[in-house]
Amino acid sequence: AIIEIHLMPGNSFQNVFLGAHSSLGDGFTETRVSTSSSYDVYKIEVPYSGVTSYTIEGGIPGFGHIPATTENISASTTVNIDLTSVSHYTISGTVTADTGTSTDAFVWAGGPDGGGGAKVQPDGSFTMVLRAGTYDIGVGKAGFAGSIVNNQSVTSDIGNLALTLTGNTSTITGTVEYGSTTVSNVMVWADDGNGGWSGDVSEADGSFSLNVSSGEW
Repeated sequence: AIIEIHLMPGNSFQNVFLGAHSSLGDGFTETRVSTSSSYDVYKIEVPYSGVTSYTIEGGIPGFGHIPATTENISASTTVNIDLTSVSHYTISGTVTADTGTSTDAFVWAGGPDGGGGAKVQPDGSFTMVLRAGTYDIGVGKAGFAGSIVNNQSVTSDIGNLALTLTGNTSTITGTVEYGSTTVSNVMVWADDGNGGWSGDVSEADGSFSLNVSSGEW
């Protein structure tokens, strides 16, 4: 049987994951079949015998868990999941780099109300959806230290969030030892307390090298 899920409101969420679970088996999908202003359509193929009870739930980056709903399936069925009453907002802005480009950077958000993230586009822009709440929002890219906005209150759409990337021009080197013996394959990292992060894995001789920007790490 096909469970056709109408996720409301339409054209509001990206990277949705939906699953249907029963004693007979499970089905999953991440594919949006179609979209409209009213709802997005997802389809999950599942086994059934007679009347089979399915629990349907999922998740959306930035939005969080989709509340579970239970449906009795005896043939192909349409299920409505309405998230209209849950406040969520669009967060967008730009990322600029002091050298090179912001291509391949990733903007992240995290906090007690959930989290999310978005890849930075070639023009430096990004867009993601977050539930109402308070978040730390930052940006990261290999070879750069990224800025972070702490305790950003999200109670409406935000369209001008500005984040920056600073090229790592300095190096911290050292050796990992246990007693007097060098140790390999150990994760070593540093952060500057402002969203900047650098990491490396120790080599066979215990050595490591961290590329960082100027400042305190």
